[in-house]
Amino acid sequence: MLSALGATMAMDHRRIAALIDELEQEVSGPLNSDWRELVRRLLYGLHSLLELHLQREDMPLWALLSPAERQSLHAHLTGLRRKPKRSLSHWPT
Repeated sequence: MLSALGATMAMDHRRIAALIDELEQEVSGPLNSDWRELVRRLLYGLHSLLELHLQREDMPLWALLSPAERQSLHAHLTGLRRKPKRSLSHWPT
């Protein structure tokens, strides 16, 4: 159970990171209508993935895990976190 849950959550984390990386690459390029549509698509995709991921995190699966399994999963998922490469505060509104 732990390995399946951890693998699913880890896959989500990798995809979320990939979408964020793609957004970071796009915002550094020229601004035009194609850019706007691509960024909109990436943001909607990221939003959908984050909603699904957070719903999974709220599932009562934790109750099925032993305290040791919960601690192990938490440590694994915490290790997957990464620091942002740069601030996205420069995005145009």
